[in-house]
Amino acid sequence: MQSTTATVLHVTTNEHDAALESTLYDVHHAVDAATALDVLDRIDVDGVVHDATSDDWRLDVLETVADATDAAVLARTPDPDGEFAAAASARGATGYCTHDDDLASRIAAHLDRYPTADQSWYRRLHDAVTDPVDDADETARRLLEVGCDRLDLPYGFLTRFDADEQHIAVAIGDHEALQTGNSAPMADSYCQYTADTDGGYLAMDDAREQLPASNPYEAFELGCYVGGLVEPDGEVYGSLCFAGDAARDREFDDADRTFVEFAVELFEHELERDQHRRAIEAANDRYEALLERIDDGFFALDENWRFTYVNERAGELLGRDPDALVDERIWSEYPSEQADQFRDRYERAMTEQTPVVFEEHFEPLDAWLEVSAYPSPDGLSVLFQDVTDRKRYETQLTDLLDAVRDLYGETEREDIAQRVVDATHDILGYQYVVVRLHDPDANTLPPTATSDAIDRDAPDRPTYDVGESRAGRAFERNEVVEGEAYLPDVHGPLTSAQYYPIDSHGVLTVATRYDETDIAESDQRLAQILAANAAAALDLATRQRALERYESVLENVQDMVFVLDETGVIEYATGPLADAIGQPRTGLVGVHASEFVDADVATLDAAIDTLLDGEDEDATFQFELVGVDGPVPIEVDVSVLPGMHGGDIVGVVHDISDLTETRARLESENARFRQLFESLPDPVVENRFVDGEPVVERVNPAFEDVFGYDERELVGERINDYIVPEDRRAEARSLDRSTTDAAPDEPTVVSSEVVRQTSQGMRHFLFRGISYLDGDVHRGYGIYTDITSQHERERRLQVLNTILRHNLRTEMTLVSGYVDELAVEYDDHDLADRIRDAVDEVVSLSDKARELERALEETPEPALVDVVTHVQNGIADATNDHPDRNVTFDADSATVVADHRLEIVVKNLVENAFEHGGGEVTVSVTTTDTTVEIRVDDDGPGIPEFERALVSGDRDITQLEHGSGLGLWIATWLLNAFDGDLRFENDASTVVAVVPRAPTDAQAALAAESDESAATED
Repeated sequence: MQSTTATVLHVTTNEHDAALESTLYDVHHAVDAATALDVLDRIDVDGVVHDATSDDWRLDVLETVADATDAAVLARTPDPDGEFAAAASARGATGYCTHDDDLASRIAAHLDRYPTADQSWYRRLHDAVTDPVDDADETARRLLEVGCDRLDLPYGFLTRFDADEQHIAVAIGDHEALQTGNSAPMADSYCQYTADTDGGYLAMDDAREQLPASNPYEAFELGCYVGGLVEPDGEVYGSLCFAGDAARDREFDDADRTFVEFAVELFEHELERDQHRRAIEAANDRYEALLERIDDGFFALDENWRFTYVNERAGELLGRDPDALVDERIWSEYPSEQADQFRDRYERAMTEQTPVVFEEHFEPLDAWLEVSAYPSPDGLSVLFQDVTDRKRYETQLTDLLDAVRDLYGETEREDIAQRVVDATHDILGYQYVVVRLHDPDANTLPPTATSDAIDRDAPDRPTYDVGESRAGRAFERNEVVEGEAYLPDVHGPLTSAQYYPIDSHGVLTVATRYDETDIAESDQRLAQILAANAAAALDLATRQRALERYESVLENVQDMVFVLDETGVIEYATGPLADAIGQPRTGLVGVHASEFVDADVATLDAAIDTLLDGEDEDATFQFELVGVDGPVPIEVDVSVLPGMHGGDIVGVVHDISDLTETRARLESENARFRQLFESLPDPVVENRFVDGEPVVERVNPAFEDVFGYDERELVGERINDYIVPEDRRAEARSLDRSTTDAAPDEPTVVSSEVVRQTSQGMRHFLFRGISYLDGDVHRGYGIYTDITSQHERERRLQVLNTILRHNLRTEMTLVSGYVDELAVEYDDHDLADRIRDAVDEVVSLSDKARELERALEETPEPALVDVVTHVQNGIADATNDHPDRNVTFDADSATVVADHRLEIVVKNLVENAFEHGGGEVTVSVTTTDTTVEIRVDDDGPGIPEFERALVSGDRDITQLEHGSGLGLWIATWLLNAFDGDLRFENDASTVVAVVPRAPTDAQAALAAESDESAATED
């Protein structure tokens, strides 16, 4: 079976051209002759598609590719172009098409390959269109025959639409209504529905059931129908259809559709090819007419070197009658000794069948000719033109370029002006030449340099003001001015004068005598080129003088300055820079700057390119200079120094060692501050003040731990909304105002004791606010030192001092009274007993105070303890001091995080019940989900309300209001140390010590440590 894939080389200026991407071909792209030859060396191709553009036929590429392969070459243009088709054929193309053609079909036809070569039906379709035939109807008949066989249908017909009529152009089969030449209204045709479908394809296996109207069926009585819309070049032509009398026993499938659409495409292409063929024939007619109208000479030779055609222009250039040359042999009319070079090239073109293009001097005419000769087996077509003027222009241009190089070597304005005059005279051949250079001080144009003819015929040329005369106007407007010039000593006016502005520097005047020809256009272009280069040379000289002045100044300054060329090589360096590097100045020049800084060549080149491309006018970079005493941090300010070749780079080097050290020190200080901020055990918040209120910017970890908020929750929020209790808001606002109202030119510190809401409840803090002004924004830090323990201790001391001071005073007063009574009645034992009781009370009170002080000062590590054991020990301690009292105890087993001071709590609560109760005391331990509750109950009157208020803190301690004892204070303070609390029930005859049961995170860690310790001991 033949391969289904052909290999195609697509030579196109656009390698992303998708014209062949959707075909079944293996496509390789090439954008030029070299790439195409590389593909042909590596791959055997079946064919070549050569794309030409309207502006560039690229025939040399086509010729090169055609010479390198035996494969067929299909030339292609955007629009039909007979002239290109002929030229492409002469260069080796074997076929031609346009962008509007279906390229896949054209390649298939051209290469004798088929999109689905394994299907004989497609081969038959291609055979139908590739066999030579000049009649599109005959091609249609062949396609219809193949289609009827493929679809197994008896009728095939090609229709052509004309307004509301359908004309049958070609028909296959014996259907009476479907015969060549018949017509029918479009409304009665099946094809009207084909034209109306999307995609131009209609298939009906049961037409009677599927037709939307009955007219077509009644007119033709076709039981099945399939057809496609024919649209060559996008214009509706008609339809290609197949039909049968009866409905089909199977539906038309995708394969049927593909076949029909392919047949339609082939016929569309045949129609387009027919149109193109006629277009080419017309183009050939136009071609002959064109040959008579073109400016180039053209003649055609047959294989025997006889003239077969000579156009009028060729006759003019050759100095012969065109008709007289026809049928004459070229080498008889122009013998070899007159045209050897021409004969050699013509014979090579015919022998190799390769077009030749050349320029050669033709002795018989004393002229330079540019010749293009295109061979064919039947002869040679020759186009030629007289290029003598152009050759002269090229010679002048070459000489002018040499003169321009000399211009750039001059540094003085007068020398540049004289070289311009000499070049105009010597190269362009004009005698009368003047260069006037602008005098900016006088704003005039004096003659600076003149030719010998001017010196001879008009030695005293005037000085013009800017705007005066044609020379002044040319300078003022910066445009070429034409006119006549008059020299008194020359016989009459100069016939032609041109005034060329030399930019802002002056004017070049060129004139001819009255008896000479006018200034040629080519000479005018050369004069403009000369004037433009003169302006550039004068600019360069000006810059050179400026650079010399700058260099003179730089030689006397102590700055480190350098100049780089566009490649980064040092052109100039000052002494201080050379000293810093530790090399002589001459050792720096010619060396790439990357040798002396910590940057590679690519990095410096990229920075230089950015400046030279105009993306930045100047820039600043930081490097380390490879100094004589080691690396030196530097900052380099660079900018473009305009020059003739696009600009050099000038830079100033600054030693930033001190700045670098300062930055490093500041960075170190900042790092230490950040470390301090993060490590402070006290909560710290950094904020800015918005409308007088502090808004969080960051907090330290201690703040997160104490207040229970993640930093991400607080950033951007007002801190007072999170940690200030409602009843303290006014106080917080006042504190904020005192912080921001301070003097703005120096930081302010505000200190105050505050109460804030924490994750553990209300806590007392010493707040220190530090504020400063950052531009127009108030910023600050808030530091919170927890003084809750200190606050509680001060309160305790206040209670102790007050109670002890008052009670001791009272008891001692009693003692004093009793002593007085004893003085009267010395032997009264009852009085002595009372004195002892009073003294015992004072001693007991003193003992409790000492016990409290020791308990509060003691800070044992908390651990998991058994509540029952500690309660029993506390009861035992109380009953030991009161052996006459009984205690009933009932307990649930429970464990809490506490220490032995829990026994002191129980002892004081039981002793308080002994003192204030009448009978038996009951102690019980119960548990809830979160707490352990120790209840001490007696049958006494209960603890007075004012005593309870003092202990809970709801009432302040005064000289008149204070507790009668320390037991409840001791219990309260110690419970607080365990995160517990004291409450009263049953009219205060029952006191409840509440201790948290569920451990906090810290307590859980302690519990784990206790378990590890126990495991270790085990």
